[in-house]
Amino acid sequence: MEASAREYGLFYSFGANPDIFQRMQKFNTEIGERRFNSQVLIRPQGILTNFKAKTNPFRFTDTWANMERDGMIDWSTPDAEMHSLEALRTLSFRDQIIGGELSNGRFWAVAAAMTLIETVAANRVRRDHAQRRPSRRHPGRAHGADGADLPLLDSDAFSICRAIRLADPQSITVAGVENYEPDPSDAVSAVAEASGREAAEVAYDMMCHSKDGSSALGCLWRPVFANRPDGTYNPSLDDVHNRFMNNEHAVPGVADAGAHGTMLTDAVSNTTLLAHYVRDREAQMPIEMAVYKSCLAAAEIYGLTDRGVLAPGMKADINVFQLDNLKVFQPAYVNDLPQAAPRWIQEVEGYEYTMVAGVMTFVNGQPTGSLPGGLIRNPRSQASQELWAKEGKPSFRPYEELISKNWEEQYVQGLPSPASFPCLARTGGSFPFPFPGLPASL
Repeated sequence: MEASAREYGLFYSFGANPDIFQRMQKFNTEIGERRFNSQVLIRPQGILTNFKAKTNPFRFTDTWANMERDGMIDWSTPDAEMHSLEALRTLSFRDQIIGGELSNGRFWAVAAAMTLIETVAANRVRRDHAQRRPSRRHPGRAHGADGADLPLLDSDAFSICRAIRLADPQSITVAGVENYEPDPSDAVSAVAEASGREAAEVAYDMMCHSKDGSSALGCLWRPVFANRPDGTYNPSLDDVHNRFMNNEHAVPGVADAGAHGTMLTDAVSNTTLLAHYVRDREAQMPIEMAVYKSCLAAAEIYGLTDRGVLAPGMKADINVFQLDNLKVFQPAYVNDLPQAAPRWIQEVEGYEYTMVAGVMTFVNGQPTGSLPGGLIRNPRSQASQELWAKEGKPSFRPYEELISKNWEEQYVQGLPSPASFPCLARTGGSFPFPFPGLPASL
C-alpha cells in the first residue's frame, strides 16, 4: 500500500493498530499529504441484545423454546409484541425462564460459534505461534500453531449469561442508552454482586424495561474488545479523544461497511461525537474539530472537493442543530429489511434542518419527501486512471484476481474446522449459521 500511495497517489482509509497508526503518520509526514487515514471508533464496538434479538441468551433455554412454540412469546405483530412483553415482565415468567434448563443442542452450537467469532476477530487465528500459551483476553483458553487448538467448552463452566459473558467481571455489560463511557458499577456483574442476585436475573430485568422510561424493550450493550494489557476493558474514551485531537489522519469510522447489523449499530456515531465528546465529557472536544473530522476530513479522503465546508460555490449539504438538544436514543431491534430480515437501528433528535445540495430533506427529524441525492463515483479514482493511461503506467488488476487466492490461503485454510469444537458433538456437528469456507456440518 505504501508503494501504491507513493507511486500512484492513492489514498487509504482503514482501522489501524497503534503500530500501523504511527506508520501512517510517518508516511504522511514524508509525503506531505494525508494519504493514509486511520478510522477510529467514536464509541466502542459492542454487541447489543434484547429479548427479540438473535443474541438474546434466554432464547437457549427449553422454557423459552416451549413458550415460543405455544405462542406465549410472539414478536410477529405490534399487538403480539405488546402482549409478549407484558408476559415477560411478570415474575412467574421470569422465574420459569431463568430457572429453565439450557437446551444443550442450541446453546452449545451458539456458544461454539461465538467462540469462533471472538477467536478469529480478536486473535486473527494466530497460526504463527507454535507454542501454546494462555490468551490474555480469555484465561483458560489457548492458541496453537495451526489455529485449531481452540478452547474446549465445559458444560459445567457456563451459565445462561456466561454464553455472552454478561456475568464476566472482565467485561462491562450495561443497560444501553446514550452513554458509551459507562460507570463500571452499572455493569450487570457489579449490580448482581451489590444486590446479592444472580447475573441472569439482573440481565433479565434490565431487558424488560427501557432505561429511558419508555414502554419499549430494554437493551443491553457489551463492548467486545478488551483495551488493557491485562485483557480487561477500560470504559474511558480518553484514548479516542486524544487520537482525534492530536492526529490529523485520525477520522471517524468503523471500517466494516455496515456489516453485523443483527449484532450492533454505529450509524449515529457522529451524533455521539457531538453530544458526548463536545458537550458532555469533562475533557471536551472543540466543536470545530468534531465538525471538521466528520465533514471536510472525510470528504478529502475520497477527493470530494466540492463539499465539506460552508463556502460560496460548494455543495450545500448542511445539518442545522442546537448542541444542547442533541439526544441519542436506546437502540431498537426491528424487522424492516427485505423478507422481514432484522437489524438494529438507533434514533436521534435535535436536528432542526437537513439539506442535500441546498434542498431541504428533513425538518425537525421528519422527511420532506425530497430526494436530491444520487450515486457518487470516486472522482480521484477516475482522474488517477486517466493520468496513469497518459503516463503509460499499468492500471491495477481487478481486485477479485488479487484477493481470491490470498483469501483462500490466509483466511479460509487458517480457520479452525468444526471438528476443533468437541462440544459440537452435542449438536450433530453443525454451526448455527454458515461461515465462508467452513462446511455447514461435519
